[in-house]
Amino acid sequence: GEGAGPKRTALAAAMALAEEIGRGGPLALQLAKEAIESGAGLERMEEALAVEDACYRRILPTKDRLEALAAFAEKRTPDFKGH
Repeated sequence: GEGAGPKRTALAAAMALAEEIGRGGPLALQLAKEAIESGAGLERMEEALAVEDACYRRILPTKDRLEALAAFAEKRTPDFKGH
């Protein structure tokens, strides 16, 4: 029917976004998910931002973060190892 076109388009867009997100660093994705899940139920924005900041600080010392920065500077695809 008429709804099949927009539904297919929305599904294709969602799948493309999922693939793009899936190419991200596994640690960064894990911590982003943690920040979203932990911060979503908080009433105050300051509390949610504190959760996000805590997750971000856990990424800073990782090799994957350094790989992301190097890959960006070198204009290449990052090779994440999950540490």
